[in-house]
Amino acid sequence: MKTKKLFLILFLLSTIGNLHSLQAQVLQEKDMGAYLLVYFKDTDHALHMAVSPDGYTFTDVNNGNPVMTGDTIALQKGIRDPHIYRGPDGAFYLTMTDLHIYAKKAGLREEEWIRPKEEYGWGNNRALVLMKSNDLIHWTRANIRIDQLSPELAEIGCAWAPEAIYDEEKEKMMIYFTMRFRNEEAKMYYVYTNKDFNKIESLPALLFDHPQKEISAIDGDITKIGNQYHLFYACNKGIMKAVSDKLTGDYQFDPVFYDSEEKPCEAPNIWKRIGEDKWILMYDIFGLKPNNFGFRETSDFKHFTDVGRFNEGFMVATNFDMPKHGAVIQLTKKEATDLCKYWNCPVTFEEEFPTQEFPKVILQGDYADPTILRDGKDFYMTHSAFVYSPGFLIWHSTDLMHWEPLVRTMTDITGSAYAPDLVKHGDTYYIYYPSHGTNYVIWSKDIKGPWSAPIDLKLQRYIDPGHIVGEDGKRYLHLNRGDMIQLTDDGLATVGEPFHTYNGWQYPENWEVECFCLESPKLTYKDGYYYLTSAEGGTAGPATSHMVVSARSKSVKGPWENSPYNPIVHTYSANEQWWSKGHGTLIDDAEGNWWIVYHSYENGAYTLGRQTLIEPVQWLNDGWFRSVKAKIPTCPTSIPAKSGMKLSDNFNSKELGIQWTTWGKYDKQNFELKDGSLYMQGKGTSPKDGRLLLITVPDKSYQIETEVDLKDSGTGGLILYYSEKAFAGIVSDGKQFIIYKNANEEEKIPNTFGKHFFVRIINDKDHCTLQISKDGKLWDTVKTDMNVSGFHHNNYRGFYALRAGLLAIGNAQVAFNDFCYLSVTELTGTDKNPVLKGLYADPEILYSQKTKKYYIYPTSDGYKNWGGWYFKTFSSDNLKDWKDEGIILDLEKDVPWAEGRAWAPCIIEKKGQKEGEYKYYFYYTGAGKIGVAVADEPTGPFVDSGIPLLDQRPEGTNRGAVIDPDVFHDPVSGKDYLYWGNGFLAVAELNKDMISIKKKTLKLITPPQYSEGTYVFYRNGLYYFLWSQNDTRSEDYQVRYGTSKFPTGPIDIPEDNQILSKVPQKGIYGTGHNSVLQIPGKDEWYIVYHRFNRPDGIKMGRDAGYNREVCIDKMEFNEDGSIMPIVPQL
Repeated sequence: MKTKKLFLILFLLSTIGNLHSLQAQVLQEKDMGAYLLVYFKDTDHALHMAVSPDGYTFTDVNNGNPVMTGDTIALQKGIRDPHIYRGPDGAFYLTMTDLHIYAKKAGLREEEWIRPKEEYGWGNNRALVLMKSNDLIHWTRANIRIDQLSPELAEIGCAWAPEAIYDEEKEKMMIYFTMRFRNEEAKMYYVYTNKDFNKIESLPALLFDHPQKEISAIDGDITKIGNQYHLFYACNKGIMKAVSDKLTGDYQFDPVFYDSEEKPCEAPNIWKRIGEDKWILMYDIFGLKPNNFGFRETSDFKHFTDVGRFNEGFMVATNFDMPKHGAVIQLTKKEATDLCKYWNCPVTFEEEFPTQEFPKVILQGDYADPTILRDGKDFYMTHSAFVYSPGFLIWHSTDLMHWEPLVRTMTDITGSAYAPDLVKHGDTYYIYYPSHGTNYVIWSKDIKGPWSAPIDLKLQRYIDPGHIVGEDGKRYLHLNRGDMIQLTDDGLATVGEPFHTYNGWQYPENWEVECFCLESPKLTYKDGYYYLTSAEGGTAGPATSHMVVSARSKSVKGPWENSPYNPIVHTYSANEQWWSKGHGTLIDDAEGNWWIVYHSYENGAYTLGRQTLIEPVQWLNDGWFRSVKAKIPTCPTSIPAKSGMKLSDNFNSKELGIQWTTWGKYDKQNFELKDGSLYMQGKGTSPKDGRLLLITVPDKSYQIETEVDLKDSGTGGLILYYSEKAFAGIVSDGKQFIIYKNANEEEKIPNTFGKHFFVRIINDKDHCTLQISKDGKLWDTVKTDMNVSGFHHNNYRGFYALRAGLLAIGNAQVAFNDFCYLSVTELTGTDKNPVLKGLYADPEILYSQKTKKYYIYPTSDGYKNWGGWYFKTFSSDNLKDWKDEGIILDLEKDVPWAEGRAWAPCIIEKKGQKEGEYKYYFYYTGAGKIGVAVADEPTGPFVDSGIPLLDQRPEGTNRGAVIDPDVFHDPVSGKDYLYWGNGFLAVAELNKDMISIKKKTLKLITPPQYSEGTYVFYRNGLYYFLWSQNDTRSEDYQVRYGTSKFPTGPIDIPEDNQILSKVPQKGIYGTGHNSVLQIPGKDEWYIVYHRFNRPDGIKMGRDAGYNREVCIDKMEFNEDGSIMPIVPQL
């Protein structure tokens, strides 16, 4: 057994010393490529190790078993509280508590504790375990009795939670730990060790004591950041912190609790993400049952963001649970690979899919229960049809990522057809599926059809058939509940009765699911095994319901062995982006890569239905497969390129496009295409029984519109339809418009347009705006904020989705022209706003000639009364994908004259005298003054000039504030100007040093309706002055402009100079404080601005003024040079 082999090595080395000569290697963060977690478990009091290639997904190297058992390395036959540290010599230093709290129960001692509890308290151990290694495999060991270091220590009650750190001043390894005397309060102490880390060379000295003497401070963890030491510790069942300028004392108490848990916590540990300005605070939530680790992320050690718990967010423990009191360090890829090789752990440390983030959406919208087939280099996929007809749309792809609709196979639907299995056997294609209480099959010799009529297999009370050919050459269907049945050789009938073969995988009892619901069996044969991929937990209900599990057998009939890596796919927390991940199918490509395709609801987009996702899987040495966590995104995954489905329709073809389905039976004669119009024969009296023609919606925000021409007594319009019980839309009979808010509520308004009109629905994340028009140019809004977010399965059953389309009611025909579908991307021409994740404001944008990238420099928002103290920058090479480059200037640390209120920056790039040399001058507001800092790169670091550039209002002003600088280079004169002011607009020329004002150049040029936030640019002989009007806390914050022939005015004001303002029907408010970007070499312009955070900002009152987000929209000009009004986009 590998554990015993390690013990033999361990004891040999503890006797003869470390056989490896130590050659110091100074490793840097750039050398690192993996993470190591050490932890213990209450169930075994032994040391465990887990590795991670990305800092998100951790895998135990010994498949959940210990790497060192406590009975071989500890005096009390058990260890707790492991901590690992890499010393400056490159060696690993491992410290542990020598303690077994269940030794009596385990039969290791007769008493609960080794000394009376009433005198010495809980635990009352006295020893620590010290270990040292150069490779994480071969270790030396020493058991140190703290009570034997001195007679004064004989009566200690307990010594625990040791950690190692290098004292740079003493040039020695130091151990700090928690200790108490008898039953007194616990404090933290430190000692020094010898070079071999097997002896203690000093007596314990006090490191930290809680200022309230009756309160214990335990489980200390020290991290050096800059010149300060941050000591995190456990106190009052939460995590607190103290800070000092030196390692060994003078720690200043901080009263803040840094965990976010309701349950008691202990054992904090800080570790850094590789290559990022981010640290993780990890702690043991011992009050949870079962216990778990919590994780919070920080960049400044003041503000922390929850990352979740193991398997309840982004952090994943693949093959272990209930870890306690752990620590994480960085490893090189080689160190991690060698460790995994020793323990036969299958984790690899090279990104197999470096350019992708998974899971990845391959079909957006309602494409549930995917079944996928590879036929050579071609892939075919279909999904549940339900009651939509024609049903079973087959998609085609050659790369698994980009899909084109190929054919709809079935017009004759009985009941609701779902959970199909698309297979090829011999030269024939089959689709097996359940519907109407039984199971059917359709077949075709050509994937494009024609397909047969449905054949009833007379297989009742079962769903989700999965086809496989057994080792006996016969054909079978696996079914839900773990049953199966034989098929005839032609696959068109069953043989005998169903029989049971599989019981499923039992997930933990505390998991929140809808039901056990063993279903969706899909079978794959590989290397002598049949792999049965199933779904459990229920496809709807809680976000954490559905999951994909795997089992294998040498026979299709079993017995089945469950995978140790179950669940293969699962949603662990409602905080994740994708909910109820399940119903998976394994598929390989022609290059030998393996994937799993499954469906999932998107968090916040339940009405779209279950979308189709893909992620890679990896086959391991033990013959099992698991999901590859190549790159876990910390923010929502980007949506891929659109599928080949065209949703708009000009109705110029001879037949309805493949995008359209009816609700229920498809009767072709009810749809006539002629002269560029679609004539729909109406029926019924409302959407409940009317004629519907629907598309599958792929976007959370979109717009549909059409032109309607009523014939005779018909009624027609647009509809968003879930089922007869849930719909919304707008129609007219020529006399009045009928607004359907839901199935039981409608509103009527007069129709002054007559029988010819246009209708539009704008759906912004389930909040709808309804508009009507006489000519399709001028639109009237008749309804706003109509909420359809509840139109989904959990409220109305059926497993459908909210689809969009056309509705015709009555006995007459309704003519439709030019049905137009626009997604948010198509509406704006760019990705949806906001462009930056999080709360930011006052954006300044720069295109850098040096890096050929775009940069946004915003105010860091979200702080009460604009209380931010730092500036960040974000970079992009396409104006869509923005990378957080981190903090570039911290007023509290970098600016002696201003500690806070960091607002409204601007920047200019100046070319240096040497080839490729540039300087960046960053002007900003700090503490109500204006400063300037300089850097050699657009991302800093920026160095402040040391004094304010401006700190007094100009003469001639008696109100306002010295804020909001804007720097402008005049391409005509070659001069540089600075503009600033709130309540007034001042301008002055900058000296050539760019950090001082040229004397006697200051001038006031305040235009009417001016408040703040100036931005100046030059185009075609004119200087444009843009500014914001009103208070930034007002929903009416807006942008106005003027022009001038000179950079210092006077400013001419156009008749209508408002160019950017709120759009209430879209929930857009507080639009202002902008900058402007010209695409290099083009007359193409964009405005960058902030608005109230959507959708909640407008509900915050004045607090909305510091809860803002950054947006980009296109800015266009009329032929006379005037700026066209800008409609802010979602």
